[in-house]
Amino acid sequence: MNIPDWLRWGLAAFAAFQLLGAYSALRKVRAETGARRTDAKLNLADGLACATMFTGLAAGQVVVAACGLAVQGPVLLTQLIRWYRARSEPAPDSPSRPADDTSDSLA
Repeated sequence: MNIPDWLRWGLAAFAAFQLLGAYSALRKVRAETGARRTDAKLNLADGLACATMFTGLAAGQVVVAACGLAVQGPVLLTQLIRWYRARSEPAPDSPSRPADDTSDSLA
């Protein structure tokens, strides 16, 4: 695979930034508990898989990049499902108003 040198250095820089993000996620994995810890673990896996993909592309190794992408796909899908479920469900600590509550009406 012929990749120009300037693009290789750019991909290597992207991989370095992803590793910094993975380090930040690792610190959150150690500090958080419960659902936030699961989110931090998914962010860690996403960062490491993306760094693997960029490193494989920078080195010209398509197989390594494909392995990173194969891991990153399910991680991103899981993050999307968790985001959608959290968005559609009401928060447990916020009380929901009953449908027949008319305290805001002007009557």
